[in-house]
Amino acid sequence: MTKRNNKTHLPWAEVAHDRTFGLKRVIHGLLRTMSDNERNPDNHIPLSEKDEKRALLQFKKSEAGQSHNHQFMQHIADQIGATCERGPAKDIIRYLQKHNLADRNTNDAHRGRILISNSEQYEKLIELLNKADSEGYLPTHSTSSIRVIPNSTDDYIKKQRKSGYSGSVNFDVLYKDECPFEIQVMPDSYQRTYDHSHRLFDMIRMLEETPKHMQSREQLMIKTALIRANRALFDEDAYRHGFMECREKGPNRPPTEKVLLKTNDILDRLSENLGNNPKEEWAIETKDAIAYAKTSLTNLYIGGLKQSTSQEARMDFD
Repeated sequence: MTKRNNKTHLPWAEVAHDRTFGLKRVIHGLLRTMSDNERNPDNHIPLSEKDEKRALLQFKKSEAGQSHNHQFMQHIADQIGATCERGPAKDIIRYLQKHNLADRNTNDAHRGRILISNSEQYEKLIELLNKADSEGYLPTHSTSSIRVIPNSTDDYIKKQRKSGYSGSVNFDVLYKDECPFEIQVMPDSYQRTYDHSHRLFDMIRMLEETPKHMQSREQLMIKTALIRANRALFDEDAYRHGFMECREKGPNRPPTEKVLLKTNDILDRLSENLGNNPKEEWAIETKDAIAYAKTSLTNLYIGGLKQSTSQEARMDFD
């Protein structure tokens, strides 16, 4: 399917000579655009008639294979000693929107989630997926009509995304070569963080949709603060629940006092402006996400101070 990479034009993405005024304008514009999108989710560039028919056909095929894909997901969960749950079908409007964007996975019309409780189950999952043959068939599963789509696995627990996300292993499965299904494997303890991260990423993605040549310094400052906040959510969870050892590059550096203050200043500005939408659910959830991220940033900063003090004490002892 041919996809178009449609960039969102944001009229508030302009250079401002006054930094404080510039931040205020970008924040107001960002939240206004988010509010408009939440109120009008079908406000998007439509697909061509041909592409829309293809997208709807894929959605229906995914729906037809649900029961078989759920059984396969249960099999994988049983193999690693985990539990699983069915997810809701993707909203059809948002699904069509994804077909309008380049390099976006569209196999997630229907999906499910496997919940793991420790790093041992994570290691078992990776070992199991690595046993799949070149076509994606697992040796532990006797049915030849369903398989893991080769090269569809994204291990974000191992490799943290640039956006800061590090909460799951995602892969796609296929029933009878025409019914796709997305499986997300996530630590059970990460579920609340996942919801908070989703709200932060809504803002990050919107800022990233502005062409680079149009991005102001204020936009980059806000995007950087949101990425640090998003990263902190998952870093704290990884430390608390034993998944940091699964990171390929190990832990990130804890924030310095200067970085903490700068990041919190921007997060506070966002939170204050969200108070202008007190009855909108997305605004309430986004404000909560910012509050949790600020706590994670502070905890990582304190943890970094303790580690530094401990290292200095050992050096004095030596």
